[in-house]
Amino acid sequence: MMLAPKTSKDQVTLPKNALKGIPNTEHFDVTTKDGVLISSNLSP
Repeated sequence: MMLAPKTSKDQVTLPKNALKGIPNTEHFDVTTKDGVLISSNLSP
């Protein structure tokens, strides 16, 4: 399990290990479904 802390400004910091499989990605499409945060990478 990897934890992603939420700051007081509602920003989420993703762990480096979570991003290793998606290099060269700068933007993500983010949505929620049934209380679950879903993030998809947007490739350049």
